[in-house]
Amino acid sequence: MQENLGETPVEAIRPGSKFLRVMANITPETAVTLWCYPDSFEAFRAVREELHRRGLPTAGRPLPEGAPIGGSADGSKSVVQQLSAGFSSSFFHDASSGRSTKRSRAISEA
Repeated sequence: MQENLGETPVEAIRPGSKFLRVMANITPETAVTLWCYPDSFEAFRAVREELHRRGLPTAGRPLPEGAPIGGSADGSKSVVQQLSAGFSSSFFHDASSGRSTKRSRAISEA
């Protein structure tokens, strides 16, 4: 089990959070992907609402309970990733610990 993977969703959308400081540097040309397990849809909606309020394209990737989180530059793109250029930022939420982490990657032009 990993410890302290980041901020909880409640912490992440509070003014001054590390998450919002990172989001302040992201432009609308960047798609943000939120991966979500079934027990975290409420948290997903709260974070997505904050990202939409900031004008950031946001995609949701629901996962079945226990499925590993993974992605690759060669994987499928969400609709907002297809409409955006530049980078994709993905936020991973671990419901068991209540923590989230961020990973970014360049989106290759197809």
